[in-house]
Amino acid sequence: MADRIVSLDPGATELLFALGLSGRVVGVTHECDEPPEAALRRVVTEPVLSTKGKSSSQIEREVADRLKMGLGLWRVDAQALEELAPDLVVSPGPQEEGGASHREVARILEKLPRRPKVFCVEPRRLDDLSRIAQGLGEACDCTESARSLAVSIRRQLDAARARGEESSMRPTACCLEWLDPLRTAGRWIPDMVVLAGGEDGFGRAGPPGERITWEAVRVGSPEVLLFLPHGFGLDRTVQEAPLLVEREGWKELPAVREGRVYALNGEAFFHRFGPRLLSGIDVLFGILHPEQPETLPPSGSVWHLEA
Repeated sequence: MADRIVSLDPGATELLFALGLSGRVVGVTHECDEPPEAALRRVVTEPVLSTKGKSSSQIEREVADRLKMGLGLWRVDAQALEELAPDLVVSPGPQEEGGASHREVARILEKLPRRPKVFCVEPRRLDDLSRIAQGLGEACDCTESARSLAVSIRRQLDAARARGEESSMRPTACCLEWLDPLRTAGRWIPDMVVLAGGEDGFGRAGPPGERITWEAVRVGSPEVLLFLPHGFGLDRTVQEAPLLVEREGWKELPAVREGRVYALNGEAFFHRFGPRLLSGIDVLFGILHPEQPETLPPSGSVWHLEA
C-alpha cells in the first residue's frame, strides 16, 4: 500500500485529495496550492526561473532555452525526497515539458536507499481525466475510491456535453495560452470549448499549443477571445492584455466589437489536469452562452476585459 505519496504534479495533487488520500500525501510542489491543505505539506521543488519583472517574450525565451537543453523548469530537492521516503511518486511523464524534468526525477529516485514506485501523469485529451483519476487511485490501492471518482468525472463530462449540445449557437473561440509570442491553447482545452458549446477554430486538441501569427487570428475572426497564459493567475493575465489591444486591426475583430474578450485564470482552471477542469468548462459555458441562466463563476476565474 502507498502510505507515503509525493506528488510532483499540481493537478495530480488535486486528484489525490479528491480521492480522499490527503493523509497519505507527504510531499508536494511549490505550486500545489489547491486544496489549501496541500500547501501545508513539505515542498520538494523550487522554480529555476523567476518571472517577476520579466516580459512575456523574455520568459518565453528563457523557457525555450531550457527545454531545448532537455532541462525542467523546477529543481527537485533530492534530500527532501530521501527524508520523506515515499512509497509512491507521482511525476509528469517523459513527454511532458515544463515543471519537473522526468529525467532529473528518475536520476534522483535511482539514488534513493529505497526506490519508490512511480506513477506518470501524461494527459493529452479531456477524456483522459477519468482514466488518470482511476489509474492514480488504483496505484494507491484505493480501487473503490478510484472507480467512484472516475464515474463521477465521466457523469459530469457527459452532463456538460449534453448541455453544450442543446445550444443552438456555437460561437468560435480563440484561446491563447501565451501572448508574446502568440500561442494557441492545445491539448485538452479545445475539448473543453466543444463541451461548453463552442468551437475552437484555432487550437488543436491533443498536441501542445502552437505558435500563431496575429494575421491568422485576424483572418480567423473569432467571436470570442480568451486569454489564459500558462503559469499566470488572473491578475497577471489582465496585465498582459495590452500586448494585443495595441495591435493593428484589434478593434475590427468580431470578439472585440461585441465586447466578448475575457482574461481567465488559466493556471487554476484550464492548464492543471485535475478536478477543476470541470469548473473551467462551466466558466466557458457562461462566457460562450450568456443567454443561458446565469451562474456565478468560481471566484478569481474570469475577468471581462473592456475592449
